[in-house]
Amino acid sequence: MSRFIIGLISLTIVFYSCSPVSDLSATGKWKRKKIDEIVIPKTAEEKFISENILFEGCGQWQHGKRFIYDGETPNILLKPVDLNEVIPDSTFHHKIFTFHSFAEYTTFGGEKKVALIFECEGKKYQFNTDKVFDQISDTSYRPMIPNLISLDEIDKFSELLVGKQLYIRTPQWYNLSGERIDGKKLVPITVKEISVGNTTLPVKLTFTDSEGKEAMVLLSLKTRSETGENRIFDRMFSFENPRLRYPTISDDIWDRITKGTLVKGMTKEECRLSIGMPEEVKQIPTYSGLREQWMYELNEYLYFEDGLLIDFRIL
Repeated sequence: MSRFIIGLISLTIVFYSCSPVSDLSATGKWKRKKIDEIVIPKTAEEKFISENILFEGCGQWQHGKRFIYDGETPNILLKPVDLNEVIPDSTFHHKIFTFHSFAEYTTFGGEKKVALIFECEGKKYQFNTDKVFDQISDTSYRPMIPNLISLDEIDKFSELLVGKQLYIRTPQWYNLSGERIDGKKLVPITVKEISVGNTTLPVKLTFTDSEGKEAMVLLSLKTRSETGENRIFDRMFSFENPRLRYPTISDDIWDRITKGTLVKGMTKEECRLSIGMPEEVKQIPTYSGLREQWMYELNEYLYFEDGLLIDFRIL
């Protein structure tokens, strides 16, 4: 597990008990709640996505709904409606496909299924869903169409966030050419532009930091309740200044935390904020007492005595 993922988890994870919860009823007797009755509250960032970015099932799609193509050549699952039509040799990269209509096709087994018809530059393309109309009408059904990214969510995200200040939780920044650059975490940034990323991470968020440095990250618009991914908005950004949660940490140490660096004398909490949770913790007896060792990947380690960092090896 990379240090980035460990760091994100350590900053955002909330521990919930897996055992049944007891509650005192009106009769004065204790009763046990079922696990599925326990509601895990959403973060402000997760609520922002779930309340503003509405993913329509394809049964609700209207004629003209726009998609952008992420790829060079047409995917084999997106076929020309006219089988005699020659697919153009030119690239399909970032061309606009619009939803045209539903159509019915017959499988080799004689079953009637639904196809989605798209239009691009005057030509129609068909995606076979392998679903019947009753399944298509289910508002939750949203097919994963290869290489097509819906522009509705990108446009809505842009409308809501461009020009706004956020606090970024990841130091994995990229320049506009897509090359990894040194970044900071837990610092304010201003959203400059929201544009199309790729099929896996469809959103490209370009921003500037307080020093005017421009960078970008790619992310998904899913929420943590929908996926275990880490490159999602509510794991990568915060609306609130995380610095305010740690008033006892000095400015010098906080600066090191934002850069992911260490210095002897840091507390366990400061180290955790800086480089994330360890993969393994050991208690080592010494003549002066117990020494605690935190182990990370690549044989990186930290040593603590009396709760303070006394030695470390970080590559």
